[in-house]
Amino acid sequence: MSIAILDRLSPGESHLPPSRRTWARIVDLQTVPTTVLELRDPNDGQDPDPASKARHQYAVARGLLWRRRLPPAPLDEPCDETPWADAPVIAGRRQPPAWEPIDCPRSPIGEWARAQGAALVLPGVQPLRVERDIHGDGGGEYDAYRMPPAHPWDHWADITGVPCPVPGCEQTLVWYEAGYVPGYRVCMAHAADDDGYDLETLRHHFCLDHQDDGGDVRVLIRDHDRG
Repeated sequence: MSIAILDRLSPGESHLPPSRRTWARIVDLQTVPTTVLELRDPNDGQDPDPASKARHQYAVARGLLWRRRLPPAPLDEPCDETPWADAPVIAGRRQPPAWEPIDCPRSPIGEWARAQGAALVLPGVQPLRVERDIHGDGGGEYDAYRMPPAHPWDHWADITGVPCPVPGCEQTLVWYEAGYVPGYRVCMAHAADDDGYDLETLRHHFCLDHQDDGGDVRVLIRDHDRG
């Protein structure tokens, strides 16, 4: 990261190395395979102590700028990922806040991100028309959807638990691979009485486009629809 940009984010600390600054610094996290920029929120609460301020963390991955917000932590614990008290508990462990992709702001943060190749604007779903033989019957043309990244490092998150890409559909893409090739998804609506999904609402079927050469980009082929 450019030291000049860090100086602008954390004025008055140019004499300190990037990892030792107070309001804006570079941190290395064991759970994140890239450089992370951490900013303490000066507007969080009345206490002037930086250790009492919430933290905004930024990372560049998959060509996008990602952000998450963490609770305050002591200045000598830069790797602390202690989650908020209301964070979900999974497998007996409270989970850190999720990363979310954001547009590059017109600020030193945006300059830092763009210097690492981050896009200015978030990509949306890109409709495609492809020719594929997905059933071994000679093939044909299918609607396909290039899905935008939903997680900095977990590429399967692009097609799991995200909105259905079919225009006008407000259901959720659900993992549904029983008896099918890896990458199969359907869309369903949330069940009214629990945290699961209502099988009766299953509408669109998709398979992963294994022929797509986009590398880590997930492209779903619209296989067929119910009814």
